[in-house]
Amino acid sequence: MCRALYFPVRKDKNPAPEHASSKVLYYMRKPDANIFLDFDRKYKETNKKLGLKQYLIPYLISSHPGCGLREAAELAVFLKEYGFIPDQVQDFYPTPGTLATCMYHTELDPFTMKAVYVAKDMEEKKRQRALMHYHKKENEDLVKK
Repeated sequence: MCRALYFPVRKDKNPAPEHASSKVLYYMRKPDANIFLDFDRKYKETNKKLGLKQYLIPYLISSHPGCGLREAAELAVFLKEYGFIPDQVQDFYPTPGTLATCMYHTELDPFTMKAVYVAKDMEEKKRQRALMHYHKKENEDLVKK
């Protein structure tokens, strides 16, 4: 099935949908969310043609460097329009040796040396995560803020 879709997947066209905000995807060094939507369409068409019943499970990251509440809300809208209700969301945690960790600690884009917003306040991190889980009753107050 991979060959019928995007084989090999080019690194600059990786359809992994960790986020939907162009701003955040830029800092993740990922292509626009439309690449994922195109992949999803082709994936569904190929499954249908092959008589398979398989699903894509997006891997979503909250509080990545560059992501504020506006970008988290943008992702929530994308998820709702896409029709995906995430079961799990990964909060960003710095990992040694990555560009994202460099941005997290310095609050700078290492390529441009321009400031990068980094959510470090636990309340905001909870709100970003809650926006991705907008459908859960226990997140209602956080989402309304």
